[in-house]
Amino acid sequence: MSGRPTQTEQRPYPAGALRETTARRPPIRRFARAVQLAAVLGILAATIVNGIQFASAGNVYFVSPGGSDSAPGTLASPFRTINKSFTVLRPGDTLYVRGGVYAERAAPRITVGTSSAGILVSNFSGERPVVQGSLYLTNPSYWTVSGINVMAADDNKPGNPVVRLRGGTHWSFADAEVWHGISTAGVLVQHSPSSFTLRGLYVHGILPAKPDEQGDLIRIRSGSGGVVERSVLAGSPSGAGLRIGSDTSTAPATGIIVRYNTMYGNWAPSNVTFIGVAAGNRVERNILVSPGTSSGNISAVGLKGTQNVAADNVGWLSPRLVQTGVAGLVDGGKNLILDPKFVNVGLGDFHTTAGAALTYGAFAPLPVPVVGPTATPSVFPSVTPTPTLTALPTPSPSISPSSTPTVTPPPPPPPPPPPVNVGERLYSSTSFWNTQISSGASVDSNSAGMVQAALVAYRSNANFANTDSWGIPIVFASSGDKTYNVACTKYDCGTSISFRIPAGAKPTTGSDHHLVVVDGSKELDMWGATYNSSADSWSASSRYVTDAYGWGAMCALGQHCNGSVAAGFAAFGGIARPEEFSDSYIPHALTITTPLTRSGYIACPATHTDGKSSSADALPEGARVQLDPSFNVAGQSWPQWKKVIARTLQVYGAYVSDTGGTLAIRGEADLNRSGAWSKAGVPEGAGISDIPWDHMQVLTLKPC
Repeated sequence: MSGRPTQTEQRPYPAGALRETTARRPPIRRFARAVQLAAVLGILAATIVNGIQFASAGNVYFVSPGGSDSAPGTLASPFRTINKSFTVLRPGDTLYVRGGVYAERAAPRITVGTSSAGILVSNFSGERPVVQGSLYLTNPSYWTVSGINVMAADDNKPGNPVVRLRGGTHWSFADAEVWHGISTAGVLVQHSPSSFTLRGLYVHGILPAKPDEQGDLIRIRSGSGGVVERSVLAGSPSGAGLRIGSDTSTAPATGIIVRYNTMYGNWAPSNVTFIGVAAGNRVERNILVSPGTSSGNISAVGLKGTQNVAADNVGWLSPRLVQTGVAGLVDGGKNLILDPKFVNVGLGDFHTTAGAALTYGAFAPLPVPVVGPTATPSVFPSVTPTPTLTALPTPSPSISPSSTPTVTPPPPPPPPPPPVNVGERLYSSTSFWNTQISSGASVDSNSAGMVQAALVAYRSNANFANTDSWGIPIVFASSGDKTYNVACTKYDCGTSISFRIPAGAKPTTGSDHHLVVVDGSKELDMWGATYNSSADSWSASSRYVTDAYGWGAMCALGQHCNGSVAAGFAAFGGIARPEEFSDSYIPHALTITTPLTRSGYIACPATHTDGKSSSADALPEGARVQLDPSFNVAGQSWPQWKKVIARTLQVYGAYVSDTGGTLAIRGEADLNRSGAWSKAGVPEGAGISDIPWDHMQVLTLKPC
């Protein structure tokens, strides 16, 4: 990637969830949003959370990306950083975190709360804060942290967790999205905390720092009496959804309850893995789908502890739910093997439609309280209300009536202009994007290895990333549109850029915030695009201008330069548009992302790489892949839109443009002309696992 967050492109996990690439998968962003609002409703209405009393007489503070750390931390004059705001909190205090991005590695020295005066940190009503970096808390006793999302920055030290929680007692980390880490774990719990809770989390897009390491979504190395519940853990190709225990520590992980979670596609080795001295733990009422081993959705590696019980769960895409033949791992019965029939994995919607599975997993109705091991926290009814994808009312922070803040939403922007030139193909006729693959094109000598490792291995979650979160939107400027000086906030900011941008233009809603603007023959590519309606200004984490009818990359063949996609391509290169599905194939090459991209190798015509793996079987960015031309596309019982994609892969192929959390082919995000995909009869975020990925071939690589 270009030194910027990559999708979680995509995002969440399934629909292009890691980078902006981000990936890193599909975007189950709606789940994260709904669960935060549900949490705010529950927390602010209560005086006791997780058995912790919150003193009404404590101080109330605020923090905002637009604040100042020399300010008093009031609503009118908030703090600016997480580090500063956390350090001022004392027992009984409350901190509201305003929406926006906090670019920092937050590791504040905090004060512990008490059983009679806990410390509460919550997202401000209806707003979504994101810490872009990391969040590390040591001894957060009697703290509740809710609605604080954390995305790893690209310059985080490889291997470091995104969220780390050490020691302490009676703490809770809840209602948050954690993603995009090159790490051993998305959330790491260690140093033997007790009576802790992880609830309402959506963790995805975690890749290992080295090919032989794991990238777990949640790892609990040690601790007692913990609960993991109401969370979605999806898409770790090189780690477990939840790993309990440690092979390097003698401190036990015991009395941990794992209940009412949904885990999908965690492959190293399974969705839940016990290791080392894990003992006396229980896994119940979860939905566990698609592990990386036939041993089971719940497995063990070097397990020395005893009485780890798995009972009353739903599992699928594995011949058994619980691994057999392990002394310390017990099948407690009532485990079901059945397809939960998720609504749409490609869109990150893990609601189940199977009647027998409706009372399992993260979206199950609230259960009747049950009695767990004596070490289990006693306030089970405090489970976060079931997340819902329907809109929830927005509450106001619970502070004194005389100072209750009211947030007046800005007026809606004017409607976006109708897009023009929808049938016109960008880039020159001699661009690599617009050149068909010649008959008899040579195939790389290691094609089979790369296809198996980087394509076939990820086919189960392959998707068409044309959603408002993870597609690429485009608008066309005209002479009447305002010219903006587009500010740069992060990368390649040495050049000033002025560009006409239509009123109402909208970037993608995922973490990458892509937007492409074409004005005449020029193309503006923005990553991290943001419009400030109060100041009527545009800014971007990075922004580049290129020739909309030129070569199709940010610099000439053989040169090295960055761009808003990791391979240095023009951002709209290879993007499929709704109108292009009216023919038997799309009139240009496609763009593809995969989790397994090669480091240190730029394949022509790419000008840059953010490849992560040193494996010779990883696909270099810039590589061109093709569906075997002899494959009978017409004879398949696919919908027409899928045949169009397959036929395009035969005629033009696809270029690897970025590292992604899933295997994805990218399309236009139609949020600036709503309904374009529906009119074309093409679904958004649909799965394409039945494309014959094992019939793909990598054309001969040439280093650039």
